[in-house]
Amino acid sequence: MRVLRNLFFIALVLAAALWILEFKFDSSGALYKVISGHEVLANDNSPQTLKKLKYLTRSTGLIQANYVVPDRLKPLPMLLGALRGAEGLIPDMMIIPDADEPEDVKLIEVRMGVKTKSFAVEDVDTLFKVNWRLKDIFEFVADNLSNDVKTDEVEYAAINGMLLPLDEHSSFLSPRAYADMMMDTEGRFGGLGIVISSRNGVVTIVSVMEETPAEKAGLRSGDQIVEIGDESAMNMSLTTAVSKMRGEPGTEVTITIERKGWDEPRQMTLVREEIRVKSVTHQNLKDGIGYIKVRNFQEDTVEQVENAIKLLGREGANRGFVLDLRQNSGGLLAQAVELSNLFIPQGTLVITEGDGKKMHQEYEADGSAAQKKTPVVVLIDGGSASAAEIVAGALKNNDRAVVIGNTSFGKGTVQVLYDIEDAALKLTVAQYLIPGKFSIQGVGVVPDVETMPVTVGKRFITMGLLDDRRPRDPKRRLEPFGEVSDVPPAHRFFWLDSDAIEYDDDDDELPPLEDTDKFKQDEVITLGKAIVGAIKGPYGRSKLEQANEAIAKWNEVQDARISQLFAERGVNWSAGPAPSDTNVRVDWSVEPAGPLVGGTEVKLKATAVNLGAQPLHRVHCMTESENGLLDGREFVFGLLEPSIPVEREIDLKIPLDSYNRLDQLRFRLFQQETELPSPSPVAVEVAGVQRPRFAFTVQIQDSGGDGLLNDGEAADVLVDVFNLGPGPASKVLVTIRNSNDSPINIRTGRVKFDQPIPPGGHAQATFKIDVRKVLGVVPAELEVLVLDLKYTEFMSEKVKFDLYQTAIPGQILDSQHWSITTDGAKVLAAADTSAFTLFNLPSGFVLKAIKDLGDFVAVKIGPKRFGFVAKGDGQFVGGETRLSTLPTIVQPSHVQPELDVSFEPIYGATGERPMLKISGKAGFFGHDGEARRKVLVYRGMDKVHFWTRFGATTEAVIDLDTTVPLIEGQNDISVLAVEGKDRSIVRRFSIYVKPWSDSK
Repeated sequence: MRVLRNLFFIALVLAAALWILEFKFDSSGALYKVISGHEVLANDNSPQTLKKLKYLTRSTGLIQANYVVPDRLKPLPMLLGALRGAEGLIPDMMIIPDADEPEDVKLIEVRMGVKTKSFAVEDVDTLFKVNWRLKDIFEFVADNLSNDVKTDEVEYAAINGMLLPLDEHSSFLSPRAYADMMMDTEGRFGGLGIVISSRNGVVTIVSVMEETPAEKAGLRSGDQIVEIGDESAMNMSLTTAVSKMRGEPGTEVTITIERKGWDEPRQMTLVREEIRVKSVTHQNLKDGIGYIKVRNFQEDTVEQVENAIKLLGREGANRGFVLDLRQNSGGLLAQAVELSNLFIPQGTLVITEGDGKKMHQEYEADGSAAQKKTPVVVLIDGGSASAAEIVAGALKNNDRAVVIGNTSFGKGTVQVLYDIEDAALKLTVAQYLIPGKFSIQGVGVVPDVETMPVTVGKRFITMGLLDDRRPRDPKRRLEPFGEVSDVPPAHRFFWLDSDAIEYDDDDDELPPLEDTDKFKQDEVITLGKAIVGAIKGPYGRSKLEQANEAIAKWNEVQDARISQLFAERGVNWSAGPAPSDTNVRVDWSVEPAGPLVGGTEVKLKATAVNLGAQPLHRVHCMTESENGLLDGREFVFGLLEPSIPVEREIDLKIPLDSYNRLDQLRFRLFQQETELPSPSPVAVEVAGVQRPRFAFTVQIQDSGGDGLLNDGEAADVLVDVFNLGPGPASKVLVTIRNSNDSPINIRTGRVKFDQPIPPGGHAQATFKIDVRKVLGVVPAELEVLVLDLKYTEFMSEKVKFDLYQTAIPGQILDSQHWSITTDGAKVLAAADTSAFTLFNLPSGFVLKAIKDLGDFVAVKIGPKRFGFVAKGDGQFVGGETRLSTLPTIVQPSHVQPELDVSFEPIYGATGERPMLKISGKAGFFGHDGEARRKVLVYRGMDKVHFWTRFGATTEAVIDLDTTVPLIEGQNDISVLAVEGKDRSIVRRFSIYVKPWSDSK
């Protein structure tokens, strides 16, 4: 069970931004500056392009000259990072360094399929040598690269891998990512003006923006887009849907809409216009207080804020403002400074500083401050980053506003965006400091009043913003560059979040369609309104005591609501003194005892005993684990009298898709808001269950009767699904979608089976399609997905068809049978020698003949289903001949590899590195034509074992026997068997390893 808040949505907004010459922030809150601009260019995908490493060469020089912390530029870790980045993208590539620590590596073995070459790196002690050695290595890589791997993407991955050891904000942007970033910052796009979501595979309109083509056309929330242009939108990805509906203003796009109450879909042609996306919304909170929400900082954000203030003023809601910056990930620096200027009459707003003191700029208030006398409260949370933190920090540290909420993200670095032809390097070159010259890097802006949400569900209680906890990679984390403010919040309060939603794993119902832009006043906004209404004048924390009565009243209401809900669960949440000398023992157990088995329900139990002499109030314990199932669980004990044990339990469903793992479970114990000494961690074992393995066959049942798709024809697509695994398939979803812009219109594209498929079982899904105008023979491609929604096992593969202008002419047969005369004769899926074989039949087998197609005879193989036999493999016989009994199901044509593996941890003597023995077998069904087969083992993102062969289509079984060294902390192990491009299967294991001296 998890707390889910936000509906995933995408605004259909489209733009073309080429030249930007000012400091900006990207969508993740990164401050950057564009050095120059170019139009997006087409990339050469030849091996020669990879050998040149033109992007990497330019990037290396820029990194050497400009990176903010030169001491972090370690040549060997960066070289290995580049190779790891490429390795992650190239299935046939594996690198094997001769030492665990990058700084100790002297030789790197590079494998490309069955070819291997070693490269000495002992002399690589500068970034320029990194560049030259990578050119040597990538020449070998390029010469052995599969044709289906894009060389430009390999180089992008290598650069990002090279940047990985530096920090979490430096990155390389591909031409597409760079262009998208430029679009985002302008806030003006060519499009339709709708926000969309995918619901059961259907592109659905969530909301319609005002004064846009969509509003003018009468589109509504809940409308379903079933076609875009001439292409079916069924099961279309949102990214694809957006790309097809966007374009230059003045151009047309045709969409087909289904609406509840309409007899049939309606086609509409809309003319794209420039859409000005609102980054600001506002609301009258009454009592003279206005609410302003800033989602991000784009080019016209302050203009929108000023307009919001004007409109609120007309309603009399300008005596004070609640400025909401929660979940605001950043934007343009100029807009952040300008917004701060709107409220701050004098003082420092922000300082940027880099390369010691060589890069130094202070942004001072310009004195305009149109709202300098208006009281303001600022709301922040863990999603407030970069530009949002600049505004919050400026208002807080200039004592201009009270800040409430939760500590912000802590993004205190400056990136410069260096344009490299059609792509860009985003590099950390400086830091920024909020007034007082405080660094917020990694620590964030601390609120004056901290609000901690309490969520009470049927199965869980959470106390705090678990969803906003953002784990940072310690190897990439930059420490604060200067002094860090150590001033804690003046107040810390719990508040009841009654809007959080608890989803049941067994519930197939979608939540109601919700426009997330619609204003809803939560309790934090209510507190903000109370504070801004109580403070007399343009002050911050220095005058916070003026709001003490209002704060106390708000807290009293929240406290009573929380206490009441806890009391209903038998928890005494009464307040009381907090003794400084505490001693609490916490015992943990699970019922039933033993591993947590997938698909079962268990009780997690914790018993707390107060070993001190005084009562302890509001005691609660939160779990932490790398296993999301166990992370963030709350045991709320409440009042602990001395020596009296208090037991709490949590009902927990172990998901069916759980796999074998050994985790460490840690505990954090609190008395009210004070953290107490932590109880000892425990080990928890999770046991996976037997899983399904899928195969399928696809057949066309067309109105023309030849098994082929023809111009203007309607057809059924039959997908026979097989479970070849040792475990049942629980809840299976089958979908089809276009994958190559073919003229196939999908009328029904999703089927969910009502019953599980047992091991060895079979089920059939039927989809409705039709074919639009076809000129000549046109290749078509449908992507078939078979997914178990419970086990999250899936198989996805593209199936190719040819579309024809006309059907094969034939004669309908009546009362005739067809007798097989060739032993092992094939019953084909279509009247084509290249069609897949559904059955192999013995001589003498008799089938009902349906249609004579010249070289083939259509025969009945099931209710409303026919197959095709070559004329040379049989003969017509009279209708009085007895029909033979066919096998119950057809044979599969697309089969997942088989993977049966076991994992055995090996602990040596104290101080020795623990290992993991992986053994088992991988089986491959075969593939049309020759296909590459691979077995890969990953530890996290590192490829640690690799086997490959390229050969014939016969079945093959590969033995797997390897030993993987483990690292301290969590080791997530993945074993993959891959055949061809699409067919794959994965098995996982995870184990937590303590420091080696403690591992045994």
